[in-house]
Amino acid sequence: MSFLYVKYTPIIILILVVLFYLIFRLRRKFLSMVFDYWFVKSSWFSKISFISFLLSITIFLVALLDLRGEEQRIEADIPDQRTVIMIDTSASMLADDVRPSRFQKALIMARHFVKNAAGHQISVVLFSDIQKQIVPFTDDIDLLEARIEGLKSMKLSHGGSNISQALSEISSYFTRNGKKQSLGNVILYTDGEEGEHKFTVQNVGGITLALVGIGTVKGSKIPLRDRYNKFTGYKRYKGEDVLTKLDEQFFKNLGKNFTNYRYWIAQSYSIPTEEIMHFFRSNFSKSNIKGEVIIRPVKGYFLMKLAIALMIISVILKQFRTFSYLASIVAIFISFRSFGNDEEAKLAKQKALEERNRVEIKPYIDLLQDGKLNYRQRLKMAEIYLKQKKLLTSKEVYEENKVSLEKDSPDVLFNYALVQILTDQKKEGISLMYSLQQRYPDSKDLGKAIQETLVKVLLEQQKQKKKQKKKDDKNKDKKQDQKQDQKQDQKQDQKQDQKQDQKQDKKQDQKQDQKKDQKQDQKQDQKQDQKQDQKKDKQEDEKKNEDKEEEKEEEEEVEKEEQDKKQSKKPRTIKEKEAEIKRKRRMVRVPTILKKILSDDRKLQEKYIDTKTDQRNRKKQDW
Repeated sequence: MSFLYVKYTPIIILILVVLFYLIFRLRRKFLSMVFDYWFVKSSWFSKISFISFLLSITIFLVALLDLRGEEQRIEADIPDQRTVIMIDTSASMLADDVRPSRFQKALIMARHFVKNAAGHQISVVLFSDIQKQIVPFTDDIDLLEARIEGLKSMKLSHGGSNISQALSEISSYFTRNGKKQSLGNVILYTDGEEGEHKFTVQNVGGITLALVGIGTVKGSKIPLRDRYNKFTGYKRYKGEDVLTKLDEQFFKNLGKNFTNYRYWIAQSYSIPTEEIMHFFRSNFSKSNIKGEVIIRPVKGYFLMKLAIALMIISVILKQFRTFSYLASIVAIFISFRSFGNDEEAKLAKQKALEERNRVEIKPYIDLLQDGKLNYRQRLKMAEIYLKQKKLLTSKEVYEENKVSLEKDSPDVLFNYALVQILTDQKKEGISLMYSLQQRYPDSKDLGKAIQETLVKVLLEQQKQKKKQKKKDDKNKDKKQDQKQDQKQDQKQDQKQDQKQDQKQDKKQDQKQDQKKDQKQDQKQDQKQDQKQDQKKDKQEDEKKNEDKEEEKEEEEEVEKEEQDKKQSKKPRTIKEKEAEIKRKRRMVRVPTILKKILSDDRKLQEKYIDTKTDQRNRKKQDW
């Protein structure tokens, strides 16, 4: 261990010397004044308090030098790639030599890239005469898709392609926390028809440029449409129709200014997204591979804790009498409080709890009475009833709203499964939890909660089975006692009958025969009852064995799931990270309300995304 800012040690020593000189001087004056007027000297408590105060200040100042441990190497996480999508919005992009048009084809490819670009922070930039960033860096797919899809209604009647100027200013977008970063990706969708005013693009070493040329070498005319999307003719320049062509030579010359550069020519039915992703991934892995980072752990926390402890000791010793008085007052108050009535306190707590529960559920009940309670609020009301342990009411609310895996969130489904388990529907609740765990395998919090509840359910089942065993054993003992009592009664009856038989005359022989027949019937009935009891005992033993086997299987499944989770590791490669992000994206569903908000937001962007300028001289090229 060593201090990080050792060079500031002389300053700390100087501050301590000056501070100690002033403190000792003032303390000496104060003690002499107290002795002169009241003839009192400082006590041992005061001296120890003063020493701990000086040590505390010393340690505080030493801690400012930042005590660090030895160097350690830790594995760094894979950072996200930062990618800028640049879309040409000049008038030449209206040409339809590529279906449906060059501009519409660029939007289709941009959306396809956004959907497949896992592990990318993406920004969208439009350019023609000037450029504008319409989306800052984000990994929100829904926002990016909404912005790009909203460009379909954009009017491209005029505006030139200032490609070189746009690329020369692209490095300004790669900033983070006010600092420029030389590492990033650019994907440029254009037809390559540069305007008249060309800028010199500087060599940017850390930028990886993927250019997608849209168009054909033969070229096409530029159709113009009015605001009702009706065809009004072709764009004309100097009395002739403009013919726009794909300039592949421009793409080749542009590659001289970038070390990491590649271009593709996109036709009507080709989308080179996979090749672009592989190109970005290979360059990113070369320049920014996940590796080890050297750190020095902070050890100064121990010094801060020690200084705070010494300061507390100093204050307590200095104000010892005051603290002793306060402690005695608190002890007396607590002792008097303990003599109070515990039942009244319990009743007060129950009333407070009931009042809090009533206040918590009242707004939802008022909305329900007014008929304004929506679906989410009803589910929230069921959750509140679950917290208040009103299980049957919570279950009724969940069943009335028809909770299902397809439309509801995992939190709602977990609460519903918990209610089922607590209301003697354990099979349904456990099956719902297993389906939840299969549907959301990457949710660690959900998996832990499900495992904990299942373990609790298994323990409760075992306790209930033990109780049932005890009850069954007691019932068996009772039955055996009853049988023994019956046998004894029967023996006594037989003796009495024999005595009566001896006294009676021969006329009663027939009656004795009838009694013997009855006794034989009773014995047969008893044998049958014993056989039935034995069968029942066997069936119960078989059921118990089956339950034990099921419990063992469930415990083995839980152990396997825990082992699988322990074996799962963090992504070590870029491909593994992208696959993990894609898996998470599949599980995320955008509510319809959010989609409506995003669609309404497109209209607000129509004025902002205009990249043409009215200052251009219309006698010159403006496509």
